[in-house]
Amino acid sequence: MNRCSPVTSRTLKAIGAAEALTWQPEAGFDLKRYQSHVEAHIRDLPVGLDEIPSLTEDARRDLIWRFVAIIFMAHAGLVDVWQEGSTIWVMRHEADRERQDVPGDLEDADGVEGPLGRAEA
Repeated sequence: MNRCSPVTSRTLKAIGAAEALTWQPEAGFDLKRYQSHVEAHIRDLPVGLDEIPSLTEDARRDLIWRFVAIIFMAHAGLVDVWQEGSTIWVMRHEADRERQDVPGDLEDADGVEGPLGRAEA
C-alpha cells in the first residue's frame, strides 16, 4: 500500500478502498493495442468515439478501453478529444493548426528581415 497515515490506512481498510490504491487493469487490456487501433481509425476530421470499431465482443468494456486509450493519447498530445452533448469526439492533433505563439510577423521570431531563403545583397 502507498504510504498513508495510520488513520487514513485504517479508514481505507474499513471502507474497503484499500484495494483501490493497488488497482491494476484487468488482464486483457493492452494499451498499445488500443492506441494503435484508435490511430488507425482517426483522421484529421473529428470522429465520434462510438464510430471507432470494437476490438472485443464486450461492447461496453471495449468502449471503456477505447476511451482510456484516447485519454492517454490526448495527454501525450497525439489526439484532441472533447465532448459535445453525449458524443465524445476525437481527431489527430495537428501541431500546426494555429501558428505556434510567434508574436508579430515571422521576422520578429528570428530577428531577420526579409523573405526566408533569399540572401540580400
